[in-house]
Amino acid sequence: MARPKLSAVVITKDEKENIGDCLSTLDWVDEIVIVDSHSSDGTVEICRKFTDKVFSPADGGGYPQAKNYGIERASGEWILSLDADERVTPELKEEIEDKLMSEVAFDGYYIPRKNFLGDRWVRYGDQYPDYQLRLFRKDRGRFESRRVHERVQMNGKVGYLDNPLLHYTYKDLSDFLRRIDRYTTLEAQEMVSEGTRFRLYRLLLSPIKQFFRVYFFKRGYKEGSLGLILGAFAAYYAFLKHVKLWEITRRA
Repeated sequence: MARPKLSAVVITKDEKENIGDCLSTLDWVDEIVIVDSHSSDGTVEICRKFTDKVFSPADGGGYPQAKNYGIERASGEWILSLDADERVTPELKEEIEDKLMSEVAFDGYYIPRKNFLGDRWVRYGDQYPDYQLRLFRKDRGRFESRRVHERVQMNGKVGYLDNPLLHYTYKDLSDFLRRIDRYTTLEAQEMVSEGTRFRLYRLLLSPIKQFFRVYFFKRGYKEGSLGLILGAFAAYYAFLKHVKLWEITRRA
């Protein structure tokens, strides 16, 4: 029984430091499709060593638009969607191969992720298993149009895989803070577009709620000092997105 054709779709933007390591873990898929947002650091040249399907649309839009652009240009029956800072382990590869070779009961699969801060795998504090729907039938899934934290909308049944992706998401705490600043801006914009109004009680209570969720409920305390930092960052994220929501609505 032949395995259905599998296309890996990866979006990039100035990912010279990451993309080679990512694509080297995809030498077993049938096709790699790259959607690049006009990188200027040599990312595209590295990608072309692995595939000739490298696209740089004039207006790629945001993350979900770029991912959907790549999906449309993939020829596989199944899609494996990755970011440049993610890696497929040999164990995950074997599990995906086994699932697609068998009588597939689902139209998509959530994959757990191991999130790293530098070289450290952060297991607690809401960082694992961090399930992401990344493997799905091309004709059953597309990314919803959101500015941040985009998700796959599925028309079909979904299951869960056991073996994780490796996600080298933050270089260090400074990188973590820079991303918080960027993502909270996008999330505040998303909240405005959804009609969410600023409320003072949310500004006051949401950070407290997020700290307790990450540090206690998600057992961030097991990470020691880092867990306390992650709890504080979660509170700061919640605080900052509501501050930016206030700022945007105040300007309007």
